[in-house]
Amino acid sequence: MPKFCILEKGKRPVSILIRIDGHLRGGGDFKLFNPDTKQVLDHFKMSSEGGKSEPHIFKFDLETLNKMCLVWNVLICTKNANNFKGNLDIDIMQMGLSAKTSELIGWELENVPPCGMGNYEKITGSLYFVLKS
Repeated sequence: MPKFCILEKGKRPVSILIRIDGHLRGGGDFKLFNPDTKQVLDHFKMSSEGGKSEPHIFKFDLETLNKMCLVWNVLICTKNANNFKGNLDIDIMQMGLSAKTSELIGWELENVPPCGMGNYEKITGSLYFVLKS
């Protein structure tokens, strides 16, 4: 079942933030596209380490974001070979506050491979933006 992010009218900017905690680090590829035409509107990369990352701000008005799809592919590894657990959270924000989503966008990760071994935990997903009427 698809995930949805409900956007409130008049609340800009819309941004995305990823957080990867613990001894984990990771980065991902994100694309915002029109599901009807398959046109990519925005393509960007994000990373996080130690729970820190910089938000990506969407440069579109709310009407343009309405019914658009955001897809991601995030690769995660652990910096500490003795700690294979952590969390990945993706937060969509409006005016710096968490936007309402149909479900939480997060994962509890276990058995994450060590960085430098050529293996990663791969997390993929998507959501649709819906402008509240």
